[in-house]
Amino acid sequence: MSVDPKPDLLDLDMSRDGAWRLNVSKPMTNPSGVLYGGVAVAASIRLAEHVVGVPTRWATTRFLKPSAEGDVLQLRATIDVAGRSTSHVTVMGTTPNGAVFETLMGVGSKPEGATHQWLQMPDAPPPESLESLPMMEHVDGTAIHKIERRLAYGPMIGSGELAADGRLGMWMRLPGHPGNSREVQGWLADCVPLSIAAATGKMPSGASLDNTMRFAAETPTDWVLVDIRAEAVVEGYGYGTVHLWAPDGTLLATGTQTAVIRLLG
Repeated sequence: MSVDPKPDLLDLDMSRDGAWRLNVSKPMTNPSGVLYGGVAVAASIRLAEHVVGVPTRWATTRFLKPSAEGDVLQLRATIDVAGRSTSHVTVMGTTPNGAVFETLMGVGSKPEGATHQWLQMPDAPPPESLESLPMMEHVDGTAIHKIERRLAYGPMIGSGELAADGRLGMWMRLPGHPGNSREVQGWLADCVPLSIAAATGKMPSGASLDNTMRFAAETPTDWVLVDIRAEAVVEGYGYGTVHLWAPDGTLLATGTQTAVIRLLG
């Protein structure tokens, strides 16, 4: 499976020397003005799948230093082990000042392998029955602004209500890009701080330290139900999990995230 660059989503360029370049424009950043973690995950997935030609099964991205708007990252993929069905790949994103992120990945295809799903999608109204949430002014023009969101369950952030169990469910989509795309899922899943905001009533500010994605089944879909669970904030480190669902109940992916958290307000 060869995946061609789509500048309208990631603004990736391939150079003559075989490296890819990611232009950190405002639509690639978070509200703090640095590279959005979901962009790094999505770019890593696209590059690895382009190089190896098979789907991503898991990806762990660790963020080594922030990259600001205007930076140009050089991306390179290294095939660490080429297996018969699964290969291990490392994608590095660097600037002249050093490494910005590193993604360790497994890519592979084994159509004859066992397939079963035990986890069940939580009850949620269909996205067509819900209204899109208004965008907050501070996310205007950023990577988050690209995401259309509809609240499925949990409190409206900023309403004064709290999610006592730390759980928040949102239907999300990147208009014009299929929800069964693994790079789209990697973009959408960078959202654990939202559940921390729902649980505390305070909008968190901070930075991702790691994002891990594990991809399950594929099914055609536009909307993705993102079930987000804040687990804990300890000494300024926030932890949580996400499950991504298609409307028909298919589990698309699971994810975990660690972030440095500063609660504002």
